[in-house]
Formats: sequence, structure tokens, C-alpha cells
Amino acid sequence: MIPRTIHYCWFGDKEKPAEVLRMIANWQKHCPGYEIKEWNENNFDIRLNRYCEEAYATKKWAFVSDVARLWALVHEGGVYMDTDVELVRPLDRLLTNKAFLGFEGTQWVGTNLIGAEPSHSFFIELLKSYDHRCFITPDGKPDQTTNVEELTRKLEKVYGFRKDGSFQQLGDITLYPTDYFCPYDYIDGQLHRTENTYSIHWYSQTWIKRSRWINKLSQWMHRLTGNRMK
Repeated sequence: MIPRTIHYCWFGDKEKPAEVLRMIANWQKHCPGYEIKEWNENNFDIRLNRYCEEAYATKKWAFVSDVARLWALVHEGGVYMDTDVELVRPLDRLLTNKAFLGFEGTQWVGTNLIGAEPSHSFFIELLKSYDHRCFITPDGKPDQTTNVEELTRKLEKVYGFRKDGSFQQLGDITLYPTDYFCPYDYIDGQLHRTENTYSIHWYSQTWIKRSRWINKLSQWMHRLTGNRMK
């Protein structure tokens, strides 16, 4: 059974904005009795691998958290959530899974909310994959390949999952449709909440230093070409 722990990451040693504090309070409201654990520079080794160390040195906190969330799930188990995820109901029923994920659209598997028992083999392999990567590429630019892309490709390779947005049982990983964890469409700004919805990912995208309309245009173009930006 998945432990009653919610993990989140906060790197960069900056004060949390009011919206992040509101989300954490929301988790406490819907999941009373859960341990809510923050991972930051004080309790996570940013020198775990070269990828993580380089991402931290260049202040790309979201990519540091890509590694830290996997480390937390592998070593402690529980539920990882991004700080722009709002719960609308308790997570208790999901904890009976060995591991669970949810679609983001119909082509990609999201990483904004992940649940797993400790030492789950799939997440161990994902974590190990960062040991052989560099964040700074040979041309001196950051590798901004998203963890969504990495995880989705790994699921295709290991389990051959279908890119159709449907409920799927992939070995001991349960994959839920988009309306469970990602009912908000960041392209058209519409919320498609259903009776199945557990959470809403609001896509704050704080790691992108561009104006809102450029973000939306870029996301739309990437959807047309079958890609996804972080």
C-alpha cells in the first residue's frame, strides 16, 4: 500500500508565494493525517548526480525536482504533487495501488501527481537513468527534455501503453484518464471536471520566463506537432 505521505519540492530558497501556501493548505484539508514533506537543499543531496548538480547550478529548479521527486518516491513512497496541484477530494482510494499515474491529454503521461510504494522497480529505473545524463549539453545549453517525455517513452518501451487517454493497467502501475488528475486544459483555459476528478493541475509554468500569450502560442504549436513543452 502507498504510504500516506505527500511530497513536494521547493528549491531555490525563496519565500513561498501565497498561491503555493494555499495549495499546501488545500492538501491538508483533503488529506488530514497525511505527512506533508518538503524536499529542498537541506534534505536532498543536489550532488546526487551530474544532471541534478548542473540543473541546480543553473537555477533550473523544476529540473532538480524531476530527480528529487523520483528519489522521494523510491526511498520513501507516497504521493508526489507539484505545487500548482489543487485537490478536490481525498486521495485515500488511490493508495491501494502499487503505483499510479494519470494522462495529461491523450498522448502524454503527467508527472504533476504520482503515487508509488517504496522501491517500485519502474521508478528505480527512471531515477537511475539520470545517472547517465548531463543537464548541460555539449553546446553549453540546458537539456530541457521534460520528465513527461521521459516517463511516457519509458512506459511505451517497458509496457507498450496506448496513447489514447484510456484507463490502463500496466503491470502493477495503474494509469488513469485525464479527468482524474488533469481536467484543466491549458490551451483553451477550460476546466473539464467530472465525478472522477481528484485534482486539478493549474500549470503555473513558473520555469518559463515568457509572457502569457507567448506561452499559450508555444503550447498550441507543440500540441499540433505532437510535442509537449515543460
